[in-house]
Amino acid sequence: LVPIDQKIVPPDLPIAAGAEYNAYENRHDPKCHPGTRKDLLDQIKKWANDPHGESIFWLSGKAGTGKSTISRTLAESLNIEGKLSASFFFKRDEGDRSNASRFFTTIAAQILAHIPQLAKHVRDALVVNPTIHRRVMKEQFEKLIIEPLSKVHYDPSKPLVVVVDALDECSLEDDVRVIIFLLSRPKSVASVRLKFFLTSRPHAVIHREFAKMKGAFKSEILDMVDENIIERDIAAFLKSGLADIRDDYNLYPTGGESLPADWPSERDLQSLIAIAIPLFIFAATACLFIKAGKPDDPEEKLKSVLEHRVGSQTSKLDEMYIFILKQLLVHLAIPSDQMKKDFRVIIGSIIVLFDPLSTTCLAQLLQIPKRKIDIMVGQLPSVMNIPSDKSAPVRPLHLSFRDFLLDSEKREINPFWVDKAETHELLLTKCLELLLGSGHLKTNICGIEMPGTPRTDISSQKILECLPSEVQYACLYWIHHLKESGLSIQDGDQAHHFLEDHFLHWLEALSLIGRVPESIGLLDELERVVDCTKGAEFTKFIRDAKRFILNSRSAIEVAPLQLYYSALLFAPQNSLIRGRFGEQLDSWITTKPTIEHDWSPCLQTLDGHRDEVNSVAFSHDSKFLASGSNDRTIKIWDTATGSLQQTFESHDGDWVNSVAISHDSKLVASGTSEGIDVWDVATGSLKQTLRNSGDSVKSVAFSQDSAIIVSGLDCHIIEIWDVTNGFLKSRLQVPLKTTDGRRPVQAVAFSRDSKLIVSGLADGLLVWDATTGSVHKTLDDDDYVLSVAFSHDSTIKVYDVATGTLKQKFTRHGTFVYGVAISHDSKLIASAANSWNIKIWDTTTGQLMQALRCGGTVTSVAFSHDSKLIASGSKDHAVKIWDTTAKPIKTIEGSHTSRINSVAFSENAAFVASASEDEEVKTWDTATWSLQKSMMSINMARSVTVSFDVACSHLLTELGSIKLTASANFDNEEPFDAQAGSEVGSESREAAMLYRGCGLSLDNSWITWNGNNALWLPPEYRPYCLDVSSSGSPPIAPPTVTMITIGCRSGRVFLIGFSESGPSSSSKLW
Repeated sequence: LVPIDQKIVPPDLPIAAGAEYNAYENRHDPKCHPGTRKDLLDQIKKWANDPHGESIFWLSGKAGTGKSTISRTLAESLNIEGKLSASFFFKRDEGDRSNASRFFTTIAAQILAHIPQLAKHVRDALVVNPTIHRRVMKEQFEKLIIEPLSKVHYDPSKPLVVVVDALDECSLEDDVRVIIFLLSRPKSVASVRLKFFLTSRPHAVIHREFAKMKGAFKSEILDMVDENIIERDIAAFLKSGLADIRDDYNLYPTGGESLPADWPSERDLQSLIAIAIPLFIFAATACLFIKAGKPDDPEEKLKSVLEHRVGSQTSKLDEMYIFILKQLLVHLAIPSDQMKKDFRVIIGSIIVLFDPLSTTCLAQLLQIPKRKIDIMVGQLPSVMNIPSDKSAPVRPLHLSFRDFLLDSEKREINPFWVDKAETHELLLTKCLELLLGSGHLKTNICGIEMPGTPRTDISSQKILECLPSEVQYACLYWIHHLKESGLSIQDGDQAHHFLEDHFLHWLEALSLIGRVPESIGLLDELERVVDCTKGAEFTKFIRDAKRFILNSRSAIEVAPLQLYYSALLFAPQNSLIRGRFGEQLDSWITTKPTIEHDWSPCLQTLDGHRDEVNSVAFSHDSKFLASGSNDRTIKIWDTATGSLQQTFESHDGDWVNSVAISHDSKLVASGTSEGIDVWDVATGSLKQTLRNSGDSVKSVAFSQDSAIIVSGLDCHIIEIWDVTNGFLKSRLQVPLKTTDGRRPVQAVAFSRDSKLIVSGLADGLLVWDATTGSVHKTLDDDDYVLSVAFSHDSTIKVYDVATGTLKQKFTRHGTFVYGVAISHDSKLIASAANSWNIKIWDTTTGQLMQALRCGGTVTSVAFSHDSKLIASGSKDHAVKIWDTTAKPIKTIEGSHTSRINSVAFSENAAFVASASEDEEVKTWDTATWSLQKSMMSINMARSVTVSFDVACSHLLTELGSIKLTASANFDNEEPFDAQAGSEVGSESREAAMLYRGCGLSLDNSWITWNGNNALWLPPEYRPYCLDVSSSGSPPIAPPTVTMITIGCRSGRVFLIGFSESGPSSSSKLW
C-alpha cells in the first residue's frame, strides 16, 4: 500500500513541454541502431551503475556526430532498468527547451514521479516558497530536488541518472555555467546517489566550467573516438537501414519489380559509408531521403546521393540538404519561383518560431490553408519531424538544417536560403493580425465569476479553449519577432494601435498562461525598438504601462481579473492606462478612493522579508539589488521586475547587519554578529566564511577591484580581508577614548581608488590609509555616526579628506540619521532617518532636492550606478525602489502625515473620523470625501479608538468627547489620559469578516466579498485600522457591508463603497 500523502497528485510544477526524451512529440527521434556505439554505451553504462564514481559524465562532439541519438538510447535503456530519474533535451529556439527557466522544475517533476515518497516534501517546499519556480536555479535545485531527496530513504548503491542533452543549446551562457556548477554538487546527498550525463558541442564556456572541476568528472569527445569504430558503427547503421528500405519497398514495388536481395551492392554501400564518415546525421538523413517518397525507386535515389561526392564535413551536409530541397522542384507541380516563395514562408516560419506549433496552429497564424502547409512539409520527411498526430508540433529533425537555411554566407549557393529578419517581420505582422482579429482577446477571457479567482483555479483545458496555442504564441512572442526583424516602430504603427486597444486584454492573457513576470522585459524590449524621434507618444504609453504592471504585479499574477479592479482603481488619475481603459472598471465599486494624480517616485515595494531591513545595496550594473534583514536572510531582487531571485540564509543564523556587492557584481558580502559571509551571486554558493574576532560586524564594503573586504566591528576594530583566499590581511585598532574598552565602528567605506578607508564612530570619523593602516585624518564630531560614504571624486561630503575641514552641513534630518549614500557622480546625497522619509540633497549647494515619503523608519539607502534609482530598507520589513528623476507628487489635500490610529463611521455613514500620530483628528464627508474639519490635539489624536454617538453630535474617544456642530466644528470636552494606538487586529478585523458583503482577508491584502477575495490592496493601502458600514438592519435582514474606511501607517485615509449586487465579473455581463 502507498501512504495517502504519496497518492496525492504531484504539485503542478511548470514543465518545459517536449523536454523529456520520451515526450510524445519526440517519439520518432532516432536512437542508436543495435550493435552501434556499443563500446561507448558500455562505458557510459558502467559509469552510471557505479555508486562511487564521478557524478558527471560529459560527452562532447561537433554537430552531427550523434550526441542526441546516444542520449536518447541511454535514457531509454536506463528507463527500462528503472535507473533513469529524469531527462531534459535542450533545443535552440524552441520555447522553454531553449532556456533554463524550467530546467530544474521539469527535472524535479520527473524525479517526483520516480520517487513518490518525495511528494510530501516537495509540496511542503511549495507551500513555504510558492514562487520557487521563478527563483534562481540554485534555490529551485535545493528546495525542489536536493532537500526533498535528503529526507527520503533510497538505496544509495543504486544511482539515479539524469540525462541532459545539448546543453550548448541553452540560450544564456551564464545559465549553462550555473547548471554545470550545481550538478557537480549532489554527492552531498547521502540517501540518494544522483548522477548526471551531459552532452554538448565543444563550446569554450563549457570547457572552462569543467576545467574548474579538476578532473572530478568523466568525459569523452566523440570527435576523438577511434575512426575505425566510427566507420564500423556507420557501416552497421547504413547496412541495416538500407536493408529495411529494401524490404519495405519490396512489399509494394512501385514499378512492379522488386529490389534484388543483395541491394545495395557492396560497392555502393562502401561508397555511401565513405561519404558519411564521421557524420551520423549525414547517414541518417541519407537513409530518410532514400526511403521517402513512394514514386521513386530507392535504387535511383541512392544513385543520386552517390553522385554528390563532396569534400569537408560541413559541405557534405550542406550538399545533402541542397540535393534534398531541389527534389521539391521535381515533385511539386508549381512554378519554381512560387515554390521557393512558399518554402520561405512555410518552412522559414517553422525554423524561426520561438516555440514549435502544429500545422493546424501554424495555418491559423500564417492565414494559409493547412493543406498547403501539410503538402510542403510532407515533401521533406528526411529533414522535418512530421508527427502523425496533427495536434503535435512540426519541427526540423536536426538543428543543422535550420542553421543551413539561415546561414547568410551560403546565400549565393543555397537557392532556398531564408532571410531571418524578413521572416521575423512576417511573423510579427501575422501575430498582431491574429491578436487584433481573432476575437480571443477581450475582457474576462475565460468567463471567471469572481474577480479574485486565482489563475491556478482555472483548468488548463479551459484556458486552451479560450486561448488556442497560436494565440498564446502570438501573445508571448510578437515583441521578440519585432526585435529580431530589425525594425524600428513609431507612433501610430500597428503595435501602437494594438496596445492602445488591447493592453489589458494582452496582460490578462499573459496572466492566464502564467507569464506576467515576463511582461516588464517584453515592454523593455519594445521600448528599445521605438524610434526616438518619431515615437514619443508610444514611448510614454510603454513607460506608463510598465509602471501600471509594477504597481499591481502581485495581484494580476495571481488573479487575472484584478487588472479591471485593483490595477485600474489604484492607478493614478493621470495614468495613460487608467485614462484609456478606466471605463472597464467594474461598476460594483460605487465609491472610489482618492488617488494621487501622478505615479509616485516609488517604483516598487518588494515584499519578502519578515523583519526589519538593515541594509540595501545595488549591483554595479543596477540589474539586481541585495537586502539584509533581522530575519537572518539576504535577498537578491531583480530591479526591473521586482521579482525575488534568490535568498541566502545567514550561515550562522544571525541577524544581517550589512550587505555589500562587489564592483564586478559577482559577489555579495554580508556582515552578521558572527562575521562575514561571501556569496557567489550566479551560483548562490557560499564562497567564504570570514571569522576572526568573534565581535559583531556592523558594516562591510568591497574595494574597487573586488579583491578586498573591509569590515567595521562592534568593538573598536576594523578588519581587512583578502576575498580570494579568505585570509585576514590586517586589523586596525580605533584609539580608545574611554576606559570601557569599546568604541564601536558603525560604518566603513572605501574611497574610489581604494587607497583610503573611512570609519564612522559614535563620536566622529577616522580616515585610514588602506595600505599602511595608519590614521590619515581624524574628523571629530559630536554626533553619533551610523553611516558613511565616499563620493567618487575622493572627498567626503560633509568633509574634505585632504584638509579635514567641514565642507557642507545639511539641515538635520529627523532625530536620528540611519543611513547615507552618495551618487556615483557625487552630485547627490541621500539620507535616511527615523522621520519616515528619504531626503535627497545637492552636494554643491546643500539644498534639499526631494523628500520621498516612506511607510516606516528607513534604515538604509543606496544609489544605483547611474544615480537614477535609490533603494531603501526600512523597519516595516519593506524594500523599496525609487525613481530619483520623478517629480514629487502632490499629497492628497487634507491627508494625515503620520500613522492612522483609528477610523470610524458615523451612525448614518455620512461622516468618517480619523485620528493620527500627527496629533490631528479629522472628519470627512463620505459622499465627496472632502475634509470637513481638522483639529490639533495631542492626546485625542493618539487615542486607540474614535467613534460617533448615535445622534452624530459628538465624536467619542477614550480620552473624552468632541462636540460636532452643524459645520462639523470641534469643541473639546472632558479630556482623559492618553492611550497607545493599536493595529488592526482582533475586534476590527473580526467585525469586518462577520458581515455579508465586503470584509478583509486575514493578511490585510484583500478586500473580500462574502468571504471571497475580491479587491487586492497594494501595500501602501493596507490597513492599520478600519471601520465598516452596513446596509440592512438586523434582525430583519442580515447586514451587508457596503462601505469600508481604512487608515494606513503612512497617514493615508480612504473610503471604498460597493454595490450590494456584488462584482459583475461574470462573462454574461461583460
